[in-house]
Amino acid sequence: MVSLLLPAILSGLLVVYNDQASDSRSLAEYYIAKRGLSTNQLCRISVRDAETITRREFDEQIRAPLRDRLDGVTKLVLMRGVPLRIEHDPTLGAVSSNVMEAVRQRTEAAVDSELAMLPMGDWSLAGPLRNPWFQGGASGYVLQVGRLDGPDPVTVRRMIDDALFAEKY
Repeated sequence: MVSLLLPAILSGLLVVYNDQASDSRSLAEYYIAKRGLSTNQLCRISVRDAETITRREFDEQIRAPLRDRLDGVTKLVLMRGVPLRIEHDPTLGAVSSNVMEAVRQRTEAAVDSELAMLPMGDWSLAGPLRNPWFQGGASGYVLQVGRLDGPDPVTVRRMIDDALFAEKY
């Protein structure tokens, strides 16, 4: 059953790697080779090799390049080496001495969550974002975002191989 679904699952897929992180590109190439994907489904980003980056780094070095590649893309696979978090930027929201108000003005985020929202256009960065699909209030779509990551490249390759083995058997 899974093998019948794979062509549909893999269409519209973009595999994202960070050229500043060692092994990120080789892992992305390994994944597309094992999955039989085209090299045009690879997307290079170039951002500091760190788990947490600034909002500016995210906007300029991840968001902008990926936004340019969205045509026909419905799914992203982020490879080991793509940052995980965006740190809070106090310059993006008003400063408040009220604790509850200050919490609503936070701007940190998960990279994966921000990328899922790319097709939605621009949105407020400060505070929690109301679910636009709650009670049918939104149009557009959200990207499906997955991540192949682990403590080392050997583990990530094993994850890829194990998934293929499970699908086959």
